[in-house]
Amino acid sequence: MYDPDKSMLQQYSSIFDTVEIDSSFYAFPEKGSILGMTRYTPRSFVFSAKMNKKFTHDLRLKLNESAQTELDSFCELFDPLLYQDKLACMLVQLPPSLKRDDDLLEDFLAALPRRIKYVVEFRHPSWLESNTWTTLCKYQAAYCIVDEPLLPPEIHVTSEIGYIRWHGRGQRLWYDYRYTGDQLTDWLPKIEEVRANTKQTFGVFNNHFRGYAPENCIQVMKMLGLANEKHETALKRIEDHIEGTGTQTNNEEMTLDRFTGT
Repeated sequence: MYDPDKSMLQQYSSIFDTVEIDSSFYAFPEKGSILGMTRYTPRSFVFSAKMNKKFTHDLRLKLNESAQTELDSFCELFDPLLYQDKLACMLVQLPPSLKRDDDLLEDFLAALPRRIKYVVEFRHPSWLESNTWTTLCKYQAAYCIVDEPLLPPEIHVTSEIGYIRWHGRGQRLWYDYRYTGDQLTDWLPKIEEVRANTKQTFGVFNNHFRGYAPENCIQVMKMLGLANEKHETALKRIEDHIEGTGTQTNNEEMTLDRFTGT
């Protein structure tokens, strides 16, 4: 999808106005990479960053003094984005095996640096209780609304941020899933409910195989009246590519520039 001779981020940010940094879940980002994000995106482009799995999956939210220091250092890496108003929030994704523990959640949220806004994605159904919403509201942490097999697509607004993640459906390879128009239309009232009760609402598609994520994202933007001519052009080319009806030859790479007509 991307022209290897051009910045992937610049190509992406010519179409969309936000992206979720998933790589930070697996490794602490390099300072230079963060600085590049500030330089090579439009002024209004913003990021959400996924918290490193050491704190969520390895330590399972339990922080000793050493872990607290390391967590502070991790968050500091994103300060260049934050101080340029380009860090929208940080996503705290919990492991599916972590069951509800009200004290554990509260202690963890209390330990987070307050200069950053947070979104919490639960993956075990035991968390879907009133005590959870109370704790999130207390620390102004957003509940991550999801479309996935593990949890129901409930709407809970617990901060000024709305955050929706579409992972896909089915029992295997959720992210290799292409949402239908009807399935996306069913989401519109929920999206509008979130938008009406928050200052900012973010939608992230994680069904990234075969170009499904950008396709479904632009389709939702069209339904919400947020798409422009460039999005329409990109969508048509993405759909042609997925269906194998594009005009490129077998030796011709399908880059994002080709999708956008630039």
